[in-house]
Amino acid sequence: GGQDYFGYKNHVCVDSKSKLIKNFEVTAANVHDSNVLAELCDTHEPVFDDSAYVGKSVPEGCKHYTARRAYRNTPL
Repeated sequence: GGQDYFGYKNHVCVDSKSKLIKNFEVTAANVHDSNVLAELCDTHEPVFDDSAYVGKSVPEGCKHYTARRAYRNTPL
């Protein structure tokens, strides 16, 4: 955090079964991933993400799954 980045960032929505890209958006590098989540996801589909998205807007009807932090010597 607190660093400036120049350039672009690709935000990608991938189909969980086929692993193909379903949707994408290119933004400035300083745009946080959670700011484009609603535009990328289809309604009524599961959303898998990390802790950066906790408390962020997920499209209405989507089931939200957040990956938990892994710890050494602890089963996943």
